[in-house]
Amino acid sequence: MNRIHSSADTTWNMESMTASHHVSTSSLFTQHQLHKSEDGIRLRPFSVEGWIPVILALCFVLIALTRLLFPQRLKQVMLAPFTRRHMHILIRSGNPFKDRITLFLGLIYLLCLPMILFKISRFMNPKMLIINEPIHLYIIIIAFLALYWLVKIALVQILEVVFITLETTREYLTNMLVFNLFI
Repeated sequence: MNRIHSSADTTWNMESMTASHHVSTSSLFTQHQLHKSEDGIRLRPFSVEGWIPVILALCFVLIALTRLLFPQRLKQVMLAPFTRRHMHILIRSGNPFKDRITLFLGLIYLLCLPMILFKISRFMNPKMLIINEPIHLYIIIIAFLALYWLVKIALVQILEVVFITLETTREYLTNMLVFNLFI
């Protein structure tokens, strides 16, 4: 900075050393400095993904039904990953896979997580995708996620039978359910 301020002016009438005559001040009574462009109105391109708000609305309805039908159990399930007490209550109350709340929360999970994965895949590189129809890609993601969960649960239950670890497996499945579905 010093070298710039101390350099000699090379113009004839000292233009670089004097301040500009136009002083810009902002006030409530002065206009803004933005100018109207002549390009016209720019519309966003039409999106074919009109089914996304419907799925999100369905998820909100499922959340509202869950909060309405199972308020106490939902509180236990939501607090289970954070406190040991609620996790033990959840484990001791029986198999959480047979609870009705698990059906609602599982549907919400199977609708929302594939939506996030779908949007990431469309955002990252939409040209690389083989499937052109967005809804088909979303359904394929749901199918793979559901298949992954079924295989994972089946393998854990097979290991339960092989190694005869009933209580440990039940706690592991509950832990897996709580941490994967609710966080």
